[in-house]
Amino acid sequence: MISRRRFISQAALGSAVAAFPLLPGCKKKSGELVIGSILGLSGEDASLGTETREGMDIALEEINAAGGFKGQKVKVLYEDTQLDSNKANEKIQKLIDRDKVICVIGDAASGPTLGARGYAEKAKVPLISGSATNVEVTRNAKYVFRVCFTDDVQGMAAAKFARETLKAEKAAIIYPTGNKYSEGLQAIFQAEFEKKGGKIVAKETYQQGETNILTFLTKIKDAGPELLFAPVYPSDLTKIGPTKQQIGLEVKLLGTDGWDGPATQSKGVIETLEGSYFTDLFAADGPAGQHAFIGKYKDRYKRPPSSLAAGGYDALMLVINALGRAKEVTSEALRDALEQTKGFSGVTGTINIDAGHNAQKPVPVMKIAGGLFKFDSQISV
Repeated sequence: MISRRRFISQAALGSAVAAFPLLPGCKKKSGELVIGSILGLSGEDASLGTETREGMDIALEEINAAGGFKGQKVKVLYEDTQLDSNKANEKIQKLIDRDKVICVIGDAASGPTLGARGYAEKAKVPLISGSATNVEVTRNAKYVFRVCFTDDVQGMAAAKFARETLKAEKAAIIYPTGNKYSEGLQAIFQAEFEKKGGKIVAKETYQQGETNILTFLTKIKDAGPELLFAPVYPSDLTKIGPTKQQIGLEVKLLGTDGWDGPATQSKGVIETLEGSYFTDLFAADGPAGQHAFIGKYKDRYKRPPSSLAAGGYDALMLVINALGRAKEVTSEALRDALEQTKGFSGVTGTINIDAGHNAQKPVPVMKIAGGLFKFDSQISV
């Protein structure tokens, strides 16, 4: 769930297409360039995968409309992980061993991406995520990349916003156990919030899939915080918002990019989140928001693109751009080109891949106002 630039439709491919222009009279090569993708396309929080695919599908159409990759049609094979780490490991093996893909894009979430990274490393096939933010996803990896910043950056930005903008001195935290994304973010937020002089007065955890969180929020209310930090996915937020309102928990609510999904904006939920904030990977109405992709996405899906859709678009475009810079069309050469990425113009901003295979960029903060996600500010850490 930042920025854009204004281009005409074909130019929206930016440097991606520029890296491999088709010359007049060039004979197209036979066959297809096959790319794999692992995404949670069904089950709870399936919006993470479906929105990522929506962004990738638009990128794929633009690439092929511009001639594909050096005359070859680009094809993406999707496999559904259901956001399950074990399934992600199984699906990436299928794409690499059976389908012989040159790389894999996904997953949208950190847990399944971590589940798949081991085989990507073993097979020496690049794995690129648009939105998996857990620090461990790329740590010490040779073949794993992402086009977003990491949870340490996001967690520190959230703590900075809580202390310096919201002026919160006492905060509480709520999150599900067993969720790598939530566990990582809450630890980083707490450390940075306390480092900046704040105090964590309550921390409540619950099992993933818990349907009743009344007891947990009641304990938080009794602790008297000024702010509640909830690094969760939309399925959890649909319980936190209404329950918070039900018990009269009057605190500022702060979340992270996991909030960015249609379930958060559903009737009966979004009203309970009015005035809340969350950090995100992208803001459609932010300072870099003049990219043709945004208008195209709105026309097709009748809503602004989320950070997931934008991340999916950027991930596929970056792969094609890197292949255009690679010495040869192989997984190894693609890995080398991805590692050398500097100044790639994406929907989510300018992407520079650092030594840790992460994209460094400022963190947008969104505010929920009038039932909409609106860009509020941008935090650098």
